Amino acid sequence: MFNWIKKTIKKILLLLPTKNIVLFESHPDCTGNTKAVFDEMIRRGYNSKYKMIWLLQTSDPKDHNRLPNVRYYKDGNRIYVAYCRAKLFISENCYFSKTRAHGQYALHIFHGGALKDVRAYYRVPEDIDEIITESPFLLELDAKNNSCRKEILNPLGFPRNDVLLGVKVEIDKLFKGHDFKKMIYWMPTFRQHKTNSSLSHSSISIPIIHDEKTVGQINRKAQEYGVLIVVKPHPAQDISMVKSMQLSNLLFIDDTFLSKQKVSNYELLAGADALLTDYSSVYYDYLLTNRSIGLCWEDYDEYKKREGFIIDTDIMMAGGEKIYTADDLCGFIERVGKGIDLLYEKRTEIRNLIFPPPVEPCTGKVVDRIDEILINL
Repeated sequence: MFNWIKKTIKKILLLLPTKNIVLFESHPDCTGNTKAVFDEMIRRGYNSKYKMIWLLQTSDPKDHNRLPNVRYYKDGNRIYVAYCRAKLFISENCYFSKTRAHGQYALHIFHGGALKDVRAYYRVPEDIDEIITESPFLLELDAKNNSCRKEILNPLGFPRNDVLLGVKVEIDKLFKGHDFKKMIYWMPTFRQHKTNSSLSHSSISIPIIHDEKTVGQINRKAQEYGVLIVVKPHPAQDISMVKSMQLSNLLFIDDTFLSKQKVSNYELLAGADALLTDYSSVYYDYLLTNRSIGLCWEDYDEYKKREGFIIDTDIMMAGGEKIYTADDLCGFIERVGKGIDLLYEKRTEIRNLIFPPPVEPCTGKVVDRIDEILINL
């Protein structure tokens, strides 16, 4: 009976014309590329003509700022009505399925460039009209990795990355009480689910820091050279052992911290003096800053066997120092503290390959494209 009622309501809604509604989606809610696009659209006054609706997955609608003609929906029925009557869908994490053959446009923005082999997990639905990608150089690999037609990819760049081209965020104000001169932002990729082993891609949870002795070694080295290491692990990772320790220069944060500090993940990244990561496409993004990158390669062979890569990592990731052991990590920390950059020239070469100069902000270009789409709907 319920399904019949739902189908009937849908038929009625689809008899009605579309409205000036734009839907937005991201994960976490109201972040990333979609948020950068939304902010620019607000700056240009789009909400004077369009109702702009965020579809929330986890947060409460009342937690978000109220702007004229902007709504935050979590209720399924309200979302469903918006789906049926909206003109434009802008997504980053999930794919929107259009409800009409005409009069609607689905624009998706990838949240990472081609690096890991994700063909077993991602496939772009046929009704996605256009996808914004990060780099012309990665275009064919992005199409292959996401099982989609190259023709629907538009390499305008990721709007969230514009902050990486700007003035560095004042990190010391975010981490009051910590004594440091340089900051390394550690963003490990997802490896091992803390409750579901079938979702794990490695036998380790987080690289290098497996026991209290090693954690202490890393913390002392960071303290010695005035370096604060800020770690933002994947929410599913088990880091209980490390978090239980009292550490001066090794700090773990999550999205709650970012929310309380009113800073985005990429604003924090922009303020870092170096990046520590591994098999994450944040490697590409951080190339824009041309600052030091360390790559935790401890479980590389295992990860390659379990997941694999869509790129030749020896070539594409030569801009990052490979870190296999605690001693390697200590060496990287020391060099960051001293301002020594071993791979500047190689990294510059790869940066210019991925992002041909001159590198310019791209949010405006993406919103210009959105303007073209809305005019033609």
